[in-house]
Amino acid sequence: MAPFDRPYPIDHLRLATEGFGTLRLDYAWEGRRALFPGNPQFGGGEERVVMAIPGQTVGEVLLQSSKTHKLNSGSAGWTFASILLPKGWSAIETVEQWEKQPRWIVVFIGANDLLASFGIVGHAPPTEVETFRAQYGELTARLRARMAPDSPPTQLMVATLPDVTVLPFLQEIPLAADNGSGEHYPAGTKASAFLIPFRSHFEAEEVLTPDDLQGVRQRAADYNSAIVDIARAGGFTVIDMVKVSQRLQDDPAFSSPASPYFSPDLNHPSYRTHQVMANAVLEKMASIADVPVPDTLSVADTPLPSASDLQNENERVDALMHLAMQGLETGPLPPKLTFRFLAEVAAQGGEERVGAGVIYTMIGTEGLPIPITNHEVMRLCWHVRAPIAAFYGNKETEFFPSRQIEGRFGLAFEPVGNWNWRRFELGGLVTPDDDVNFGIYTRLEWRMLYAEASSRGWLFDRFEAGLSLQFRTGRPGRNGN
Repeated sequence: MAPFDRPYPIDHLRLATEGFGTLRLDYAWEGRRALFPGNPQFGGGEERVVMAIPGQTVGEVLLQSSKTHKLNSGSAGWTFASILLPKGWSAIETVEQWEKQPRWIVVFIGANDLLASFGIVGHAPPTEVETFRAQYGELTARLRARMAPDSPPTQLMVATLPDVTVLPFLQEIPLAADNGSGEHYPAGTKASAFLIPFRSHFEAEEVLTPDDLQGVRQRAADYNSAIVDIARAGGFTVIDMVKVSQRLQDDPAFSSPASPYFSPDLNHPSYRTHQVMANAVLEKMASIADVPVPDTLSVADTPLPSASDLQNENERVDALMHLAMQGLETGPLPPKLTFRFLAEVAAQGGEERVGAGVIYTMIGTEGLPIPITNHEVMRLCWHVRAPIAAFYGNKETEFFPSRQIEGRFGLAFEPVGNWNWRRFELGGLVTPDDDVNFGIYTRLEWRMLYAEASSRGWLFDRFEAGLSLQFRTGRPGRNGN
């Protein structure tokens, strides 16, 4: 792969350890590399190559490239593919264009097909078992065809998939937690470790019951059966990562939120676990080549920290990981705006009121969430607001009054992952009536209630309170988090 200093588009480690930066805008600034990836290059003369594209499923390794726009929303992998792969080539096509013929190939793919069961791989659904079998078979066949002619098939090694239901990014929800209506979930129900600190209520799509988890374990077993069958048919070597993982699980810290075996995202292995996995591969290679097992890999540089190494930054890591989950929906993985549509009924007062009672409609867009504290995010927002009907004290009603259509631009502040929708908004507005007037507004939302004050100048001259029905796209969860 091309020698990028940091192919991941956001430096979460720096943000977690140093904070969110000047004016709290470093998170958004970091996302620029996902929006403008530049021109990746593939080094055809490299001695070794790693074709690990974060977020990709097996099918996407075969198909996903800058040409396959239909797959761009399939998973977060497309963003990384656009950064790492040559234009127009998928990962397997990139390997097939490589000028060298490798003597050894290690295949460890399929974890994202499983993780899609948890809804954390963008919009990608978990791959059906027979589809997985067909795609895995095609992938290994095309890789085998690229190997040196005198390389035996045993030097193409395939790794089975460990039990992803014990990864520490899934933790059991508190027994007192409910679905918001007082109904409790079965004991052993899990949710994201980065969601639990912010919630006491969980929606059904936010949790995995013991039956759900058993279904994922069965899918993993079926995937592994397919991998083993394909390896036997092709004469490939199987690396049993299930056993490797089970040995690590003997340590109670393995699945804890402060696990030394995983990176701070509690999903990807830490350097310590990568070393164990690499040694399992080296042992197999040594056995096939009939040579002594090499010494344990040496550490040339200070390895990246594990979850246990960043406990002092735990709250900030939680906030960043929660935002990363949102990022799969709202940007920058891939960039996607939020759209809001509101219908509101309210009472008004003040010199510039439209009527004693009003019905409004408002439509707008919002940018990606920007962390401002460990528990609060900020969004840029743009709205157009127009009155549908105005009710006057003399019992008259005017529909679609021509005055007081407003354009709004502001900043919205929200808690991360708060179950009850709460939002504070502040910004400027323009009313293009007979005379164009500029003003300011401030607005508070709580569940279905809202209150706001606005002006046609510098002094507030309209006050309003009422009910708001909202429809939002691009933001998962009851409150959009």
